[in-house]
Amino acid sequence: MGDDDRFKLYKNHINEGCGATKRKCIEYATGEICAYLDPDDAIYPIALEKSIKEYNRNNTIVATYSRMMMCDENLNPQKTFASTKKIYNNECFFNFPIQFAHFFTFKKEIYLRTEGINPELKSAVDQDRYLKILEHGNP
Repeated sequence: MGDDDRFKLYKNHINEGCGATKRKCIEYATGEICAYLDPDDAIYPIALEKSIKEYNRNNTIVATYSRMMMCDENLNPQKTFASTKKIYNNECFFNFPIQFAHFFTFKKEIYLRTEGINPELKSAVDQDRYLKILEHGNP
């Protein structure tokens, strides 16, 4: 981060939990596309680029998500996480339980159409956000 003004560091003065923190992050976000990367996750250097290419290729999508890889302590990929499933999105069904919990990008404008992340949630914060955003996607 250092001298790179694209990065800003914010600190909570009180630990209000994951839901409140992620909700606050959206308030600080200035870009069109948002994503969270949890501290125990890593992404390939080309992950953001691939995601943005999908938005540029198809401007009707509301979110992208990645395949999750299990890695060793040196971040060397070991195997694909077998429970990752493709999302089938229509007005009657979301695959449930949602079986991905890794790199998920979304359009900020779509997020702002929802009630946002529930700041009271202590778990399932990401799943709550996925469902709210995907409700606005094309079936």
